[in-house]
Amino acid sequence: MKIQSRSFSIAGADHYQHSAPLKPGIELELRREPENQYDTNAVSIWYVDKLGYIPRPMAVMLAPMIDSGQVTVAAFYEQGISIHLIITD
Repeated sequence: MKIQSRSFSIAGADHYQHSAPLKPGIELELRREPENQYDTNAVSIWYVDKLGYIPRPMAVMLAPMIDSGQVTVAAFYEQGISIHLIITD
């Protein structure tokens, strides 16, 4: 089993408002948006409300792996607009 870990800023976070308080370590939900008109590899980030998206360069790599079910992805809030991904195959 291989584990990858990456931290990055949420893309588009300034376009969304969230109603639930975010604390470091909270697990976030990732949702694929293959019908997204701007990016068919889009992966949105949610915690009650949409927070934004996985940045496009990472989504290009991550989307096919999520679609195929070959990886498990856990996302955790860090601070500001940063999240941490753990990818396990």
